[in-house]
Amino acid sequence: GSLGLGESVTVSTAATISTSGAGAFGILAQSIGGGGGLIANDGSVFAGHTGTGSDATAGAVTVNVDGAVSATGENSIGVFAQSSAPRGADPITVNVNGTVAGGAGGQGVGILVAGGNASNQINIGPNGWVWAQSGSAIKAVGTPGTQKVDGDNQGQIYGNTWLQGGSIDGNFQ
Repeated sequence: GSLGLGESVTVSTAATISTSGAGAFGILAQSIGGGGGLIANDGSVFAGHTGTGSDATAGAVTVNVDGAVSATGENSIGVFAQSSAPRGADPITVNVNGTVAGGAGGQGVGILVAGGNASNQINIGPNGWVWAQSGSAIKAVGTPGTQKVDGDNQGQIYGNTWLQGGSIDGNFQ
């Protein structure tokens, strides 16, 4: 947008997406307000907003996985979904009716939700499953409570979940 506003983003796939490099993403979906994005410089990586403008907001981010997403390299992320801006962000929703796999290492995770708000949601359908070689299936990063993730699991989650104060209903791993 013209004021550094991040618009809504939707990524949907019914295909097979497979990466195996270190630090790779299967799907990266961002709405960033106020400038920023994914920045790599001299071995460091930053994901988020860089602006401080009071009018900058970020839109909703929705990811739909009906196929197979696999990022199996060291510190790789199957699905990275982010909504970030100085003035606030809309919710992040990840719907999995296929499979999502993340890599090994301290940063490897199946689904990583960054930012958004207290309405962030992950829905795992009856044919869906999420896991990572690291043992970290789902992770939320942001302000605990105000950028939490709630989930509805009708499929399988293999591994740990860090939800920033959120919870998962349905099947338990």
